[in-house]
Amino acid sequence: MEQMNKKELIERFIELLGNNEILGKVMSIKQIREKLNNIVEVVTYKDEPGNFSGECLIDKNGKVIINFDTRKISYLEENVTIVHELLHALSTRSMSIKNYPGYQEIKEENCGIHLTESRYFPDGDKMGSGRNYAINEGMTDTLAERITGDFHNGYNTEKDIYEIVAIIVGEDNMLKKYFSEHVYERNLNIFEEDMIEKYGINLGNKVNDDLKKVFSLSDQLLDVDRIDFMQGLNKEGKELQGKTKYEIYATLEKIISMIIEHEPDAMMRIQDILEPAFKTSLREQVSNQILGDLIRNNEFNFETKLAFLEYVSQAKNSIIPKNIVDNMLFELDDSNNLSAEDKLRYFLKFDNTRYSFRFYERPYDKLYDLYVQSGKISEDKFSKRDIFKRYADISNNEDKILLRMNDIKYRKIGEYYELCGDFEPAMGQVYDSQGKHIKSERIRRYRKLDDEELDELFFDGDSAEKANELHKKIDKIFQNIETNCKTDEEYTSSIVVSGNMLKLLYQPIKIFSEGKKYCEYYVVDENGMLVQLEPRKRKKDYG
Repeated sequence: MEQMNKKELIERFIELLGNNEILGKVMSIKQIREKLNNIVEVVTYKDEPGNFSGECLIDKNGKVIINFDTRKISYLEENVTIVHELLHALSTRSMSIKNYPGYQEIKEENCGIHLTESRYFPDGDKMGSGRNYAINEGMTDTLAERITGDFHNGYNTEKDIYEIVAIIVGEDNMLKKYFSEHVYERNLNIFEEDMIEKYGINLGNKVNDDLKKVFSLSDQLLDVDRIDFMQGLNKEGKELQGKTKYEIYATLEKIISMIIEHEPDAMMRIQDILEPAFKTSLREQVSNQILGDLIRNNEFNFETKLAFLEYVSQAKNSIIPKNIVDNMLFELDDSNNLSAEDKLRYFLKFDNTRYSFRFYERPYDKLYDLYVQSGKISEDKFSKRDIFKRYADISNNEDKILLRMNDIKYRKIGEYYELCGDFEPAMGQVYDSQGKHIKSERIRRYRKLDDEELDELFFDGDSAEKANELHKKIDKIFQNIETNCKTDEEYTSSIVVSGNMLKLLYQPIKIFSEGKKYCEYYVVDENGMLVQLEPRKRKKDYG
């Protein structure tokens, strides 16, 4: 990071603000420049302890000292770090409340919504007690990320908590308090009046009490997290860390649930609560409550409920819980009036589990059934369910999923179906007549008469004679192929065993060789006899 003086740093900050879309709600560029020039005393570049990369300190005169530890600031995080510290400076104000000449001066100091009571002593020492610092850091870093468009890997829990609190309090209210020129006392409940005005006296007081709990627990969690980073935690510390975080989110979820019940209008619930909640860790819980209430509401007809879900599905980072999708499309009485094609279309719009990193959570079976029911995939020859699970990229749209499946070719070999063509290598996947995938074993270098690996696949220990006869027949087949293969190139023999089917391969050792490859199919009957199979020459479209 390039070292800048006070004036250069302020101008860099103003440049990063761009059109001032975010802070413009509370301050103009002229006001921002004037405030920073007045309050910033000096910019320093000294080492910071722990994982701190910057710091904004208030001195006895109410001025701000900004420090950057350039060793810890990467090029990618330079802008967001600058904006973070300058936002602290821009939101700083202080007021002397008691002065004992020759002994101490007591001041109320605010940095955003971080409220501190500080005691200054004649020898220069300072002692302070503050609160709301965790939520303040979360808000500051969130604003810095929005202004710069850069991600900052820090205060991630605090940012998440802030995003949820902003839904409850209202982001405009948060901004007004953060940039207020009024100096709040450390013990003041700064959102109490706003909550009563927003939710009424009864609910407002409940929300305010719970917010105070969240802010206090968040401060505690940040303190514990910092200790954990600096020196680690013992068992009791880890338990406190986990319990504190759980209580924070349980309380936030409780508040959100109360304000959902307070708002009777379905669209207002979606726009004011659900859409901003999609950015938070409570997105699924909030979505489940709001959309669950919606589809159970008999005041809306089925088409209106579908329209609401379609609107929600288009929101950024939207998530519609699986139980809501299933209830809407497959369990409500009116869902029977939807065609399979419409159900498929809506399912692909609403369902989020198809993007899951966990394979077992993805709705392959349900999607496959809808493709079959809508006539887009045929089961005339055999079921393609296992093929669909193995090869369909269900994170794509409807047409791309189908296009992918139509690219798959197969051919019938006896009672088996083998994927073939450019889609599969020599060891093509094999499926039985019920569409079940057959595990294949490949013997890469067949060792003629003494190949015990092949014996173990077909015979028990008392069948040495049958095994010997089978080897002789396989050896004879490979000898015939080798005789007909007139080339000086080095070849190798291998066998792919799928169920009771043998695929005998004779091909060049070099992978990229253009030499001819030979392939014959056989089954081993109940007597251990080889019966040759002829694959159909025609490549079958995936229909």
